[in-house]
Amino acid sequence: PGVWFATGAEVAEAWSKEHEKA
Repeated sequence: PGVWFATGAEVAEAWSKEHEKA
């Protein structure tokens, strides 16, 4: 679960950044 959570956080950050750009 730890690794999954870390990956999810990274993806969420990238998604948020992409949304912020748009």
